[in-house]
Amino acid sequence: RAREKADFIRSLPSPQNSGYSSSHNMPTFTNYSFLDEFKTSNDVIMYFVRHGHNADVKAFHCNLIPQGVNFHPYELVPVPPTMVNDEHFIISMSGLVHVEADTLDTEFTPLGEWMREQSIFNLLVKMKLFKYFLTNKMFRLWKANVGHNRYKAVRKKLAAKLIFVRPMFTALIQELGAMRQFVSENALTAINPKMQYQLEEFVDI
Repeated sequence: RAREKADFIRSLPSPQNSGYSSSHNMPTFTNYSFLDEFKTSNDVIMYFVRHGHNADVKAFHCNLIPQGVNFHPYELVPVPPTMVNDEHFIISMSGLVHVEADTLDTEFTPLGEWMREQSIFNLLVKMKLFKYFLTNKMFRLWKANVGHNRYKAVRKKLAAKLIFVRPMFTALIQELGAMRQFVSENALTAINPKMQYQLEEFVDI
């Protein structure tokens, strides 16, 4: 992997033939053709790794890629400054400045720390727990909804056949309910819970 990275760095355009090497070719608000050489923020980072503080382009403006089902907060695409979104990033040799939408608050992250966090994130999303999290969540929700629908169907079916809902048993059920209420409210024996009874006395009660 280190060899591939070194080959990639050597393949980047040199200041002598890049189109933005001299002062009169420095990019302006109307000349951003050099951005065609930078497809992602990783290309920008590799550019700064190669050229360091001698880089002719001192800063790149980047937008987040459109976020779909898979969340990629470290995937950025370089754009001209006139095309930045409300939320965007500015990458320089020192690090990245995150400009938040609406509030326009900024947050600075050193370049080394950004690369470390990006590597950790890429490793985490390859784990099964995170890689298939959304898929598994959808299946769990689907299974729960199917189970609930089956429960409601069985409940409706049982409710239509229960003895308690048949008209011929309505009067008897009401009478039984009244008797149960009477028994629950009236004691069958006159026992004082605060008194102590001999066995003979308790039998006679």
